[in-house]
Amino acid sequence: MTVDASSPSAIDAVPLRHPWRWVAAIVIVVLVVLFLYGAATNEAYGWATYRKYLFDERISAGAWYTIQLTVLSMVLAVALGVLLAVMRLSPNPVFKSVAWVYLWIFRGTPVYVQLVFWGLVPTLYKNIQLGVPFGPSLFHLNLQDLSINFTLAFVGLGLNEAAYMAEIIRAGISSVPEGQSEASTALGMSWSMTMRRTVLPQAMRVIIPPTGNETISMLKTTSLVVVIGYFELQTAVQSIYSRNFQPVPLLIVAALWYLVLTSVLSVGQMYLERYYGRGTGRPGEEAARRNWFGFARGLGRGGGKVR
Repeated sequence: MTVDASSPSAIDAVPLRHPWRWVAAIVIVVLVVLFLYGAATNEAYGWATYRKYLFDERISAGAWYTIQLTVLSMVLAVALGVLLAVMRLSPNPVFKSVAWVYLWIFRGTPVYVQLVFWGLVPTLYKNIQLGVPFGPSLFHLNLQDLSINFTLAFVGLGLNEAAYMAEIIRAGISSVPEGQSEASTALGMSWSMTMRRTVLPQAMRVIIPPTGNETISMLKTTSLVVVIGYFELQTAVQSIYSRNFQPVPLLIVAALWYLVLTSVLSVGQMYLERYYGRGTGRPGEEAARRNWFGFARGLGRGGGKVR
């Protein structure tokens, strides 16, 4: 077979050597091992107390109340966020102004301050009365006689989160091309049907990732309802270490519970993203992903040198 002399010779790629990367990795591993060993042998961590209270009934009950608080707060936030997002996109100037003021107030003030305010509602409004002006009272409710800490907690968290969910949902709706709505209108769909069957299903793959992040953030933000006096995971931990004066092992217990719960939510978020991302893969996307993984492996090996 005749070989063309003008054809280039085969490339012999030799990986570059980067010994300092391995040295840095070894140093990091050694430091982590030393830290773990020091923590395991340090009596100040109170590992006996940690094992004692890891599955304590008060801790598990507090975790369950935390889950309830997270779910109800996010349900309220999503429902109100959809309404606020629609109001923000509405051509009605009154709706747009009301939604803008709501977002301005709830995003501009700390959630801790808002929760303190909600905790003071029974003091600010001792009684709620409904009736005929200057006439008989049809309904009377004494807030100070009620135990409404849970209601105040999830309402306060939900109203704050709704301001962020409104912007997330608005961004998702805006990501759907206008032609989709126009095509639905041409087919005779009403506005509500267009939103339900055309716009929102396509917007979900933009809405789900940040919503999952907000849900995980909400799970951790529930620890702030201690200012209202509602019993949840952080409150349960504080009630225990305020008696035995060992905050470190109890805080480690709380951290582990939060890590487990957030990990479960992260897995659920992954499956939701996969479900709403069906049919959106572009041609060649899998090949591009393989090329990227190959590039990353090349970086891990230190790149290459041609000789």
